[in-house]
Amino acid sequence: MAGSGKTALILKLLNSHTVRNQFSPIIWLCLSDINSKEDAEYEVNIVKFILCEMGCDVDKWTVINPSMPRLLKHLKNLLMSNKYLIVFDDVCENNEFYANLGDPLPLPESNTLSEGLPRDSGGRVIITSRLKEVVKNMVGEKNLIPMMPLSRESCRMIIEDDLFSEYTKKVEAFLNGNEYVSIGIYGPSSPANTNVARRVLSSPSVGEKFEPIIWVPISLIFMNCDLINAWNDPSNVGDDIWRKYNNAEVEIMKHVLKELGRDIDEIDFTQHKINYHELREMVERSLASKKYLIVLADVMLDNSDFWGRILSMWPTNGGGALIQICKSGELIDFADHLLHVRLPEWGSNQVEGNEVVIDGHYVSDDIVDQCAGLPFAANTMANLIIITSRLKQESDSDEASEHRNLQCHKAKFLLHSSSSTELKGQNSASSAKKKMAVRTNPEKAVPLLLKGLADAIQTINVNEDDPLLKKINKIGCDLKAMEHILPEVKKYEHNLLNHFANLKRSLRILRNYDSRNINSWLDGVDADITNIKNTVSLLQQVYIPEPATPDRKFGRKDNRGPRDRRGLSELEERILTDSAMVNFQVSYDILDKIEVKMCLLFLSIFPENSVIKKRPLIYWWIGEGLIKTDDEGERVFEELLKRDLIKPHFNDKSPIVDKCELHPWIRYMLISVAKKAQIFEFDSNGLPLFHNGTNNLSKRACLVLDGGISLGEPESTSLYENLWTIFNVNENYIDFSAGWLANLKKLRVLQLGRWQVQHKHHIEVQSEAFLKDLRTQKFLKYLSFRGISRITMLPPSIVELVNLEILDLKDCHNLETLPADIEPLRKLTHLDVSGCYLLESMPKGLEKLASLQVLKGFVIGNSKRTPCRIGDLKSLKKLKRLSIHIGSEAVIKDGEFDKLKELEHVKGLKISWGVVSQKLKEQVMKQSFSFPALEKLKLEGIPHEGVPDWLKPSKLKGLKQLYIKGGKLNSLEVQGETNIWRSVEILCLKYLKNLNIELPKVREMFPNLRYVLKRGGEEINRQVSESEIREEGKDFEWCKEVSEIL
Repeated sequence: MAGSGKTALILKLLNSHTVRNQFSPIIWLCLSDINSKEDAEYEVNIVKFILCEMGCDVDKWTVINPSMPRLLKHLKNLLMSNKYLIVFDDVCENNEFYANLGDPLPLPESNTLSEGLPRDSGGRVIITSRLKEVVKNMVGEKNLIPMMPLSRESCRMIIEDDLFSEYTKKVEAFLNGNEYVSIGIYGPSSPANTNVARRVLSSPSVGEKFEPIIWVPISLIFMNCDLINAWNDPSNVGDDIWRKYNNAEVEIMKHVLKELGRDIDEIDFTQHKINYHELREMVERSLASKKYLIVLADVMLDNSDFWGRILSMWPTNGGGALIQICKSGELIDFADHLLHVRLPEWGSNQVEGNEVVIDGHYVSDDIVDQCAGLPFAANTMANLIIITSRLKQESDSDEASEHRNLQCHKAKFLLHSSSSTELKGQNSASSAKKKMAVRTNPEKAVPLLLKGLADAIQTINVNEDDPLLKKINKIGCDLKAMEHILPEVKKYEHNLLNHFANLKRSLRILRNYDSRNINSWLDGVDADITNIKNTVSLLQQVYIPEPATPDRKFGRKDNRGPRDRRGLSELEERILTDSAMVNFQVSYDILDKIEVKMCLLFLSIFPENSVIKKRPLIYWWIGEGLIKTDDEGERVFEELLKRDLIKPHFNDKSPIVDKCELHPWIRYMLISVAKKAQIFEFDSNGLPLFHNGTNNLSKRACLVLDGGISLGEPESTSLYENLWTIFNVNENYIDFSAGWLANLKKLRVLQLGRWQVQHKHHIEVQSEAFLKDLRTQKFLKYLSFRGISRITMLPPSIVELVNLEILDLKDCHNLETLPADIEPLRKLTHLDVSGCYLLESMPKGLEKLASLQVLKGFVIGNSKRTPCRIGDLKSLKKLKRLSIHIGSEAVIKDGEFDKLKELEHVKGLKISWGVVSQKLKEQVMKQSFSFPALEKLKLEGIPHEGVPDWLKPSKLKGLKQLYIKGGKLNSLEVQGETNIWRSVEILCLKYLKNLNIELPKVREMFPNLRYVLKRGGEEINRQVSESEIREEGKDFEWCKEVSEIL
């Protein structure tokens, strides 16, 4: 698959000194850049390219138009005495011209590339391809080196290294000047911030420019001075806490002097042999005229006076630099540059403001797993995260500029006062309160703002009848009414937080206002409230919360907005539009047939991480006319698996693949291609939409959970009359307006049922009335109600669907009645009513459906109620798969099953039993039937203790798969039989409480097994040895391919 690192590995190899010294010439040829093999000059162009790389005059060869033998001879002569290395990169398809390059001797006069590559000069050839069979055809299987996916940790290292390298480069750019510079590094993850700073300090360019470089561990110093505990204890106010601040500042200066080589132990602070000012002057003199770099790590505790003194300590005349590191940007004062270190939140439950570093990792497993071990995907993921972070950084630039301007005025005052005043406990306890970071704790914004408002009002002396009190109460009520906003809002988060931050800033600076100007201050706060209201009013136009209801009707006006749909994150949106998708699209482009490409594009509508059943997929492809038979569908499915465009999904070790998944990156690529080709319509989040009626090129519509779709009134259905397909992606409640479906003129696929593996996925209809409108769908080929509840009967008009080929009613548990006569459905090839346990009989005319290939759920019931008997099926000569359910009231006549031997093409048979009487059990035992081509047999609830005559190995000589689930069977052995099943490769025995058999015995009876599973009522969740299996004699699972017993 694209992105596995093949090209990057070869480039690294070719750039090594060893390879470059050993081989000459070294030629790189990307075959995907040359015209397709369908071009008549394709093979000639390959040879000409190699000759050109060796310095030949290609134009001369073009003029004289030499033959292929002459070209190959000339190439061989040039390479004869050279130890060449030729790389054929990105070979996409087999071609006899460049096959067998690994053979010791080329075939004489074959006119293939092998003739032009001498074998005795020590030359080498390297092939890279996405397809194993292509490489195998070129160099032989023994020379293959598969590119295994990288481990999770290796992918994580690639992403993290790219991310931190980007941040490191930014800081190095800030440090590039010759003037004093102050830099702030902040972000919710302290380890990530520290990592960036450490990388900066280890940069050679930084090490050469700055001397000394001093790391000041602020948090450690605060801890040693007991300042953190004092800060968190509200009882610590006044002189005590400021004494601790004073000690902390002294410790910071001592740490710096010690790093500068001064013997701090000789300085006697206790005897006041050196005072505070002398200590500051000592620091300033030591750093004067030096290009120092001071890093204040883990800046914490919001105290502007304290940090003003610390930041004014460093001389600015020598071109030095100061870096502050903290979690909140609001704690960084007087910085010339701010760098927000943003770690990716996509795929994580973390929110900005919380620590996102888990187990020492800066990038979550969710994000790393999206790369699936592909180095290219890891690099692309890192680049997209960087782009997203860069955009957010730009959106914060206005705020950062404003922040610096506000700090400028405060800095002048603090820098002036620091030269004449020692640290004293002159500030009130309120000035030492911890700052509430609105941006990093939005859910706490309003409660803390209300508390801040209450604290601020205490400084204002107003009477009960004062007009100011009314304005104050109004502000409080407005804030209270907005308490629910921030936790719910995401789209308008940036603007809202700006307004809330302005409001918080207004509350903070209240103490600087003269009491006579308090009305002006209140007007400013009221203006902030108005801005918030305006933003919320815009928000309400597109987002109106409403509880989910099951009564939404398709085909009626629906003015509601989307409700809690999981859309794409900003990072995922960028993936969809990034140029990286072009590289992954190569895997799609090399598919030979347009029908196969379309089959793959249909998978773009399924939600992320969906497990998709193969059978509904194939039915859909047939309904769209992309394929004609199940066998064609199986081949398409196998090709997509083979090319790694879909991933097999396994519940156990069975080699049978009947479910698949999409790799997230392939899904993004498919969404991008399908959207451009207008195969489906997608919203801005990459989620499929119902047809909007304005684009006639898109002929397919999707029902999506809580999609807020609007189809318009029935009279406007002309907008949708060209629809071919309606596919239910995950809508739970189906209800079309009366007459709406009847107006669709060209519908071919109506897939309303369940495609999911999980049976718990609930779908139901609100009314069966819309079923009557189906009679007008003369082009409908595929109709699925699989797994839908509350459908009790199919109307007789269903037989008017004269082009219907597939009718899927599987697991419609409420279905009681089928049309009395279905003979008019002459084109029907698939009928599935399995799992419809309320059906008591099969309709008349079933035996006349000559095109039927798949019949599942045939009910053997009471002979008086059954117009169609099991023996009548002998006329269905095209039948390939048959499923039979023997009900509790079933009546089976002697020899009735024997008629089925005329069904020569049946390869798959399933028989299930309900609760049967002793008489019925004996009737089944007496039956004698066989299917000449039978390869797969499933039995559920078998009522016999012993093996029936029709289940003997001698009667099922071609059987490859045997599944027995539930029932009373207690043995697989038959008296008088060899009991050897030589053809069976897959054996599954489930919930057979009376069957006591061990793995060695199973492998003796079934010598050619590839896979076997025996399971009782519990899941296998541990590995056990073969000896333990013999001892327990219970559950076991074994697969030949992995030689492993679970």
